Amino acid sequence: MAPVTASRPMAEKTQPMALPGRWATIRAPTPMKAAKASSSPTVSASGWRWKLPLATESPTRAATLAVQTTSSPQATQVERFLTRRLLVGSRALSPATVGRPRPGTVTERSWLDRSAVVGCHSFGWCLVFMGKHHAEGEMMRVFVAGATGALGRHLVPGLVAAGHEVTATTRTPGKVARLREAGAKPVVLDGLDREAVIAAVQAAAPEVIMHQMTALATLRSLRRVDRVFAATNELRTRGTDNLLAAAARAGTRRVIAQSNAGMYERSGGPVKTEDDPLASRPPSASSARSLAAIKHVDKTVPLAVPEGIVLRYGGFYGPGASDVLVDMVRKRRVPVIDGGTGISSFIEITDAAAATLAAVDRGAPGVYNVVDSDPAPVAEWLPYLAEVAGARPPLRLPAWLGRLLAGAFVVAQMTSWRGASNEKARKELGWEPRYESWREGFRAWVSG
Repeated sequence: MAPVTASRPMAEKTQPMALPGRWATIRAPTPMKAAKASSSPTVSASGWRWKLPLATESPTRAATLAVQTTSSPQATQVERFLTRRLLVGSRALSPATVGRPRPGTVTERSWLDRSAVVGCHSFGWCLVFMGKHHAEGEMMRVFVAGATGALGRHLVPGLVAAGHEVTATTRTPGKVARLREAGAKPVVLDGLDREAVIAAVQAAAPEVIMHQMTALATLRSLRRVDRVFAATNELRTRGTDNLLAAAARAGTRRVIAQSNAGMYERSGGPVKTEDDPLASRPPSASSARSLAAIKHVDKTVPLAVPEGIVLRYGGFYGPGASDVLVDMVRKRRVPVIDGGTGISSFIEITDAAAATLAAVDRGAPGVYNVVDSDPAPVAEWLPYLAEVAGARPPLRLPAWLGRLLAGAFVVAQMTSWRGASNEKARKELGWEPRYESWREGFRAWVSG
């Protein structure tokens, strides 16, 4: 039997209880501050803390028994919160779970999976499963610009589940219902309309602005990069400036912006950190504006607001992201060019959303690589993707033929690209990718 105690950060005695099960921590806000715990599953908390095992057969019962050990007036609110948020028995924490359970886990354990983000009540309650703290417990007003893209469709539900008040924008009126169903306040907004952006942000009065605006829904070819990315480049330059101006008007201190981890200098070591420079020249003549747009985000955001954060994402894959790549691989339309020595860094889409969620209240201003822990050459990951997708091995082409068929940008990706390290993001954001490697991530993605 494991001991269960309910304690307050003052000299008030409570009766310990014993219950079987897995450890979790419940915390609730009061004016008093509790000391930061070091090695136990208990985390830094405000006010009342309960450390208890959640019995697998009935987590609500375990929590109820624990809160009954104190006469706190908040006890019934804890019980009400748990009853509303948790499903008793072996069911998963849905809809508060972000992403899918890890490969190999069973449904009855998915409510303990470290990818689960448990919804924090507006009172500030927070659950910590298996020693993993997923939300600081403070409700914040978050403005998500570009909320219906590949990342936004996972990010918005995660923010709502974490207890934040979310205003989410889309350019398409037909997507408003989807945002409302996710729990956000939808706003139809053109990110290039400066006055409209400022007005929308001022109305929301957010404490955090997230810049996820892109226009890449029909991306299939990278032969003429600047043409394909024209609208996205405008959103990364003018759109970024509009959001920063709005942040200044609304008094928003923290702005989190999307960038790209694939534009490091293509020389030196194979894996780059945030301290390494971006490319001094574009990978191809057709990508000069795209590189300039990424540099604009990376340079401007950390300087323009007190807490400017840029997240350099690796290549997205997963539910709703890059499905076209699997289709092209199955048709053998993605060859390995000139040996495939270029290094790629990937990030599964729900892992990217989890890192973005962590940046709401963690991390010093600056740039962070949001990638998995396994940068790899094209010659390694592309044949593997073909294998798990049930396709024949990819074709192999010399550089001159690849340049003729796919363009100089793709040849640079395949031959001279550099990967990125996630060490800083893991340390400073307190984030761990669910899929440490694209190997397990690709298999889960393709198997669906």
